[in-house]
Amino acid sequence: MKRPLWGIALLLAAAACGGETDNVVVRASLGPGGTQPVADLPVRLLPYDRRAILDSLGAEDDSPLPKFPADAMERLRMLQAEAARVKPRGDSAAARVEAQRRVLMAQMDSVRKAREKWLEDRREDFEAAVKERTTNTGATEHTDTTDAKGRASFAVDPGRWYAVSRYVLPDAVLEWQVRVNAEKSDSSTVRLTRQNAREEPFF
Repeated sequence: MKRPLWGIALLLAAAACGGETDNVVVRASLGPGGTQPVADLPVRLLPYDRRAILDSLGAEDDSPLPKFPADAMERLRMLQAEAARVKPRGDSAAARVEAQRRVLMAQMDSVRKAREKWLEDRREDFEAAVKERTTNTGATEHTDTTDAKGRASFAVDPGRWYAVSRYVLPDAVLEWQVRVNAEKSDSSTVRLTRQNAREEPFF
């Protein structure tokens, strides 16, 4: 069975230690000021810019990765709020709002399917691009899972890395790719919050 690009690197390499002590710490939380820590969140530390690779693949054939409308989440939440507001007025008003919601969901589902096909069509090119960027350095992906305090840690070689993760909410998906420069001795902290996540609709 074919696997999505999200899991490709997990199959290419297991987590490895780049040093004796942890020098990159990831802290994941959804609330302000570090409140609401996110436990049991898989975090990947990549030695390459995943988004940049996808963008370059789209530029090669002038066909970028399909994107959801920028206001999709806002429109969906407005319809949900309107549905709650008109509910006491009767079935006709509620039915009108529900029809609008179904149209919007169908549009977003169409985008989702187009994204899946786009990623699948470029699977081999993506793998080749990752190999090209990591062969000379020998750097491999590292993985960890946050603890009850929303903390994950890594021991990696000095250099530029990208903390990547994904968290599913009831109506949305939060995706992170946050750059971090790892030092040999000093610890670098990466924060994954709702503010620096890319938010997309969840189906």
